[in-house]
Amino acid sequence: MDLQASIRESGAVIIDGNLPIISIDPLQLKQLFVNLISNAIKFRGDRTPEIRISALVKNGAWIFAVKRQRIGIEPQYKERIFLIFQRLHTRQKYPVPA
Repeated sequence: MDLQASIRESGAVIIDGNLPIISIDPLQLKQLFVNLISNAIKFRGDRTPEIRISALVKNGAWIFAVKRQRIGIEPQYKERIFLIFQRLHTRQKYPVPA
């Protein structure tokens, strides 16, 4: 619901796999997915975003993935993406939505 306008405006296609039902703080999980999906929409380049959400169990733990085609994150920046208030691109290249 929080991303309806962005999804409609961008024409984004959201594809979800068989996602599990898990016991976790629903607000934090929502915040995480809203952030990941909105970034996938925002950093899409000129193409219509196709965003795939999936999960699998590995060594007894759930691993979730939010994937989309296009620019990706260069390996040297992977640690920075989880630091608060970090940007990998300038505001001129990818402006903050109003």
